[in-house]
Amino acid sequence: MSKRKRGVEESSPIGSTADKDKKILVKEEHLKDVLLRSSLTLFRALKLGKAFERQKLGRRQKAAKLSSGIGEVERLEGEVNALK
Repeated sequence: MSKRKRGVEESSPIGSTADKDKKILVKEEHLKDVLLRSSLTLFRALKLGKAFERQKLGRRQKAAKLSSGIGEVERLEGEVNALK
């Protein structure tokens, strides 16, 4: 079996700056991917939480209207507007 031939740029010592630069670039790309996925996950979680909060406020508004608590209804409407 013949030996693998190396190019000129690969013949540099193992601890060279080119190898370190490559490693840093790979780590930066990996970090960017992780941050992107994490931000998307966070956005989805916040969107889901907003929907649940809106449902809860809707139920509370309905109950307040039935019990004719005018001040309570106005306060809940303000909370719904703030949520939007």
